[in-house]
Amino acid sequence: MRYIIAFFIKFLMISAVLWIALNWFFDTTFIEMLTISFILTAVSYLGDVFILPHLENFVASVIDFIIAWAGIWILGALLLEQPIPLESISLVSAAVIGIGEFFFHRYMFDRVLDDEIADVENEAKLIQNRDFQTEFGTETEMESSTRRSRDKNNKKQK
Repeated sequence: MRYIIAFFIKFLMISAVLWIALNWFFDTTFIEMLTISFILTAVSYLGDVFILPHLENFVASVIDFIIAWAGIWILGALLLEQPIPLESISLVSAAVIGIGEFFFHRYMFDRVLDDEIADVENEAKLIQNRDFQTEFGTETEMESSTRRSRDKNNKKQK
């Protein structure tokens, strides 16, 4: 449930930014804005779930900025029919989304990814500390076990 709530929060954030940028200033349709928002949210959220636990917040925010910038530009060119200056709109919108992503990642770290981050940290600690365990049997010498089996065979034959 926490993943669905996080996805919905991210969708609302991206939709709000694109609603202001595309609908208020350039009079695009609400469906076009929602389509771009949903595709951007889905792609970016997959990165947040699978890549974010391995990266720092700043690096992940920069990656989300690049995804938003390229996504708005490409999807805008494919979906929007009006002549819109996509270069500037995608850059400004991506900058605002990138700032929002910085705070969204904090939410993800605190509320959503706490188990995954703990697993990654524990795995890193095990590898770093080299805490390996070895299990030994009761018989440490091969000779004693073969000698016992020979003795048992000799008793059975007599």
